[in-house]
Amino acid sequence: MKQIAWTFLLCTGSAYAGTIFVPKQMPTISEAINSATDGDTILVAPGVYNETINLRGKAITVSSTKGRDSTIINAQGISTCVMFTMGETSETVLRGFTLTGGIGALHEDGRFGGGIFLHGSSPTIENCAIVNNQADWGGGLHNLQSSPHLINCHFEGNTAAYNGGGMRSHDWSEPIIESCTFNNNFAQFGGAMDYALDSVPLIIDCELVSNGAYFQAGAIYVGCDCSSPNVTGSTICWNVPQHIVGGW
Repeated sequence: MKQIAWTFLLCTGSAYAGTIFVPKQMPTISEAINSATDGDTILVAPGVYNETINLRGKAITVSSTKGRDSTIINAQGISTCVMFTMGETSETVLRGFTLTGGIGALHEDGRFGGGIFLHGSSPTIENCAIVNNQADWGGGLHNLQSSPHLINCHFEGNTAAYNGGGMRSHDWSEPIIESCTFNNNFAQFGGAMDYALDSVPLIIDCELVSNGAYFQAGAIYVGCDCSSPNVTGSTICWNVPQHIVGGW
């Protein structure tokens, strides 16, 4: 009898080990993250998920099964869509979602990162669309002391009240931005991107088209001499009032 009981505990305890399916096994992405352990994969079926998620420092992969066009995380004007604030590394992966409806995470004296807020973290973000979010700083995404690797992501229709309509990188942030597109994002400074306080990104094979700023730099605004983006193989056009302000 004791042997049967132990067998039952082992089976039930490992029921979700390895892969967790949303919503089949867990109704929300947040609940799946809470139950996951390092090395797990969370697979999310198509649909609209009205929630905000925090990766909680876990080395896990959160991926849609059918891609970003059919799998949406909508923050519904509550906070940021996705938070990486607990030291996530490249082993934390977010893949294949549309992130929308975010207004940023409360930090210091404002809201940072409408779609994604990163603080002290460097995850991998692939094949995501960050669309129609807003914040005070970094309408689409805000890097604070963070260096994520973004691959094949699309930023569109994001706005910042101040700097970085599409993305803002601040305070020793060195993101790698690869094969990404920035279209129709808007801010006072840096419609597509803003960099300040020793932030040196690598921008590879990207497209920055038709972004706008109220004051300066529709594409890239570099707010201090200590920051200097490295740009290669990228298309930058139709941004207003000018493309780039600052050293690069």
